[in-house]
Amino acid sequence: MSFSAALRLKPILLAFAIGLISHFIYAKLIRENDFNRQKKEHRVMEYTVVSGDSLRKIARKMLGKEAFWKSIYELNKNHINDMTIRPGQKLKIPLNTRIK
Repeated sequence: MSFSAALRLKPILLAFAIGLISHFIYAKLIRENDFNRQKKEHRVMEYTVVSGDSLRKIARKMLGKEAFWKSIYELNKNHINDMTIRPGQKLKIPLNTRIK
């Protein structure tokens, strides 16, 4: 192969290599995004309310901090009427809440 032919092939090979690398990076980002989304979606636990429970008590017992009662409320607000919970009621507890 002559030198001039090699110079003509370099840009083509370089473009191919860049395209191949960007394809793998994009595929990895898509996989990570899907994994993180699935991980967040599955970070919920079901809790059955017992007599004497309040959102604050449940938050302290399940999440370690009373302030997370708002997270529990937000996740269950369609099932909680007037901030009242009843024994036997099932609540979703967001386990991806971080204790600070």
